[in-house]
Amino acid sequence: MSNLSDRSDQLKILLGRSVYVNYPSVHEAKVIAVTTETEEYRIKDINNPINENDVIITMYDSSTSRKWKEDSENEQLLYKKGRRIPGTGGLVIGPITIRLRVLVLQGMKLDYKTGARKKVFGKIEADIPMQLALWEPICDDPRFVETSELPIHKLMPIDSEVIAISGKLKGFIGKIVGPHSNTSNKRIINDKRVVDVEFIIPFANDTNFGYSIASSITDDYLSSREVCRACGISASVLGKLVGSIFIEPGRYDIGLNLKRNGQYQLIGYIRKVESNDLSNNSDQWLSGDTVTVIGSLQHDNNDENNNDNTNPEERSYW
Repeated sequence: MSNLSDRSDQLKILLGRSVYVNYPSVHEAKVIAVTTETEEYRIKDINNPINENDVIITMYDSSTSRKWKEDSENEQLLYKKGRRIPGTGGLVIGPITIRLRVLVLQGMKLDYKTGARKKVFGKIEADIPMQLALWEPICDDPRFVETSELPIHKLMPIDSEVIAISGKLKGFIGKIVGPHSNTSNKRIINDKRVVDVEFIIPFANDTNFGYSIASSITDDYLSSREVCRACGISASVLGKLVGSIFIEPGRYDIGLNLKRNGQYQLIGYIRKVESNDLSNNSDQWLSGDTVTVIGSLQHDNNDENNNDNTNPEERSYW
């Protein structure tokens, strides 16, 4: 019993820490779950600090345990032989006894009010063998270093230029004039996060001409029925024209490609008509993480809370 308790504590220590995956193209990722043949340890809330009460432990039944072992043996073989994609094979990793579920770093988010930079991790989980995770980076990347809140006199130095992003002065360029001036002006540094900005306001009759031009430009759209009637063609012919039409030999596509497989619309040429059916709230544009790695799992979009490790719909390889 003591050995099981020690093993549990060791697995929990891995949760929430950063590892570096996708060797040799190393990417930082955050561990949100650890799985073995018999159990899973998962962070309850990835945005909060981890304590004993924030770890969800799931014990596997015999079928789930058997599937985990089969998947691990298959992954061991795929890392050696490859996945029919250059660069995905050639690694002899040995038996897999522990797997990590991680979220890959997507980039940095800057808080414009405080100057703080925070890491942004993705939403698509990657399931990787623990032996393929590095605990420390090969070399530090200064682009992905979090920083704390900056003092106002460093965030907005005196005489620096700024641009208004809201209010009546939106779009105007200004210059920081205080109150945290340099020591030559013998003005004290202000502790409050407030600065004085000097804007140069042009004549009133020149300020809004761009808005007038933009508001006067409107696009006219016709329904597919109106287009068919105006062109004297059937709806089926129109559907082929706005899609794909392949010409042989050479298989050249001479269609307009305004839509393809119903997956996207070409903005400026086609406007989406809202349906009264509110049951389908899915996005019209495909969404997902910009950066994915070997082992990333794609689940059914209609099941956002799908935590089933054993039946991923698709694996993405990057």
